[in-house]
Amino acid sequence: MKKWSMLLSAVMVFMLIVAGCGNNNNAGGNSGSGSSGDKVELSFSIWGDKEFWEESLKTFESNHPNIKVKLNFMADSYEDKLFTMISGGNAPDVMTMYETTTPDVAKKGVVEDLTPYIEKDNSFDISDFYDVSLELSKIDNKIYGLGYALAPQMLFYNKTMFDKANVAYPTGDWTWDDYLEAAKKLTVKEGDKIVQYGSDSNTNWWIPAEIAVRQNGGDFFKDEKANFDSPEVIEALQFWADITNKHKVAPTLAEMSGQGDLFPSGLVAMTRNGVWLKDTYKDIKDFEWDIAPLPKQKQASTVLHTSYFTMSSKSKHKEEAWELIKWLSGPEVQEGIDSKAGFLPTRKSVSDKEVYDTKMPASTHLIGDTADYGRLLPYAPGVKQATDELQKELEQIFTGKVTAEQAMKAFQAKAQSVIEKNK
Repeated sequence: MKKWSMLLSAVMVFMLIVAGCGNNNNAGGNSGSGSSGDKVELSFSIWGDKEFWEESLKTFESNHPNIKVKLNFMADSYEDKLFTMISGGNAPDVMTMYETTTPDVAKKGVVEDLTPYIEKDNSFDISDFYDVSLELSKIDNKIYGLGYALAPQMLFYNKTMFDKANVAYPTGDWTWDDYLEAAKKLTVKEGDKIVQYGSDSNTNWWIPAEIAVRQNGGDFFKDEKANFDSPEVIEALQFWADITNKHKVAPTLAEMSGQGDLFPSGLVAMTRNGVWLKDTYKDIKDFEWDIAPLPKQKQASTVLHTSYFTMSSKSKHKEEAWELIKWLSGPEVQEGIDSKAGFLPTRKSVSDKEVYDTKMPASTHLIGDTADYGRLLPYAPGVKQATDELQKELEQIFTGKVTAEQAMKAFQAKAQSVIEKNK
């Protein structure tokens, strides 16, 4: 799922401009030959569960006999491959975009404004979508993409370890201090060697750090400007650095190197990660586990990962492309994929059915609550480049080489410079 966090690079944006991928001002949705009832072929790009998308497209085609859909499935390096297609003039009619990519491609005219299609389609109810799900696809009150799932980050915990240490299970009321105290009790030594950690390690992946900053009332980006030197950012990063370096209840980055995820091995009692790992952890036999909300500080918060179905502004069959987007973001597809994966649907009507509650683990019903306090990733021009550089700084902080204050005050100007260059 790290692919959900990969973002658009400045090089790719430049390629798009050079390739002339601007809007062709056909917002009315000229449908090409399809408007006369002729058979048309659409191309559609996505990653993920290939079998599910193949079956969904078969159902779509059976309901739309005049439309044939060619699936461009890309299991890895998705955006690299997609933007190579776009810059070569071969953009798919319907393209799945990462959430933080969508604002850039919308501003560059690469994807079509869907608002006219939404407004004239009496069978489509945009109010059924959670507002948060549209947060990055809605620009100047125009909608450029529709999603099918919200995948939150949550707290996974080893119930067997908690029981053995006589520690109460985490709840939605847990604060960072509660987490730290539990992690101390769940850290086990044999002589001078720690054989079980209470907490997972901090990594240099910027998204968990962004969540911590939000829990402390801040954001890495504010009003599309850098906000790295704010007290909320510095306090949050230093607290989680201290988890490892001061309190010794989480492994170091060096200890993590080459070992992968330590949670299934029973080496850490708690890990903060994406809800999609439920599917990986379902095969654990050595202990019982469950999920809980992430601990909060000033407020509860989590990141809701998503992606958007967008229409190429160069599509020759826009009416048919709209029909495909409407289907892909519709109730039937959402019920199918979200019940299978345990994701939160973007549609309230589907969420009300609690299709995400797979009963495995016991507390999957808590996924639905994240719609009330979760948010999508932050956006600023050049977010990909800025966060790539940020991850270098996070590694220095979490290894204890510099303090959060030293690193973030020095990084602020650099990050703002990246944003200014990408406006």
